[in-house]
Amino acid sequence: MSKSLSDLVGGALFLGLTILFWTQTMDQPSAGQGLANNPFWQPRLLLVLMGLASLLLIGKGLLRSEGKKRIQLPSHPGQLVLGVGIVALFLLTFEPLGFLLSGCLLVVLFCIGMGYRAYRVVVVFALVFVSLVWYAFADGFSIRPPGMGMDTIFNMLFGGVNG
Repeated sequence: MSKSLSDLVGGALFLGLTILFWTQTMDQPSAGQGLANNPFWQPRLLLVLMGLASLLLIGKGLLRSEGKKRIQLPSHPGQLVLGVGIVALFLLTFEPLGFLLSGCLLVVLFCIGMGYRAYRVVVVFALVFVSLVWYAFADGFSIRPPGMGMDTIFNMLFGGVNG
């Protein structure tokens, strides 16, 4: 059984980054805030998850048998360039358009750019997924993403006072 070199190297790099980032959180005192906004525990929880994912990737590399020993390039390198361009467009439009509009634009363009052709499904998925992510940040983490939020859209559509 041969080892998967790319999984081993990728897992080791992510594990190294996790350890490096963990050392950067060592001097921050706990502020006694809730877990989601606590500057001491929240990054550490994310780093624990990143470390677990790194260990899983290393384990996959050790256990997986790979027939070819060379690293494969994507079969359609244009899709890789397109994906990077779409993410760059998202980053450029994030502040002026806000999270909801730029997030929906990202999901729709990414799905269509990668070859998914059920346009109605893509639009519905983008609206639902990005709205759920917005609610997770706004209500779950008490972090309001930039731009117009769901509450503002509902108030514009159905009336009401935001407060």
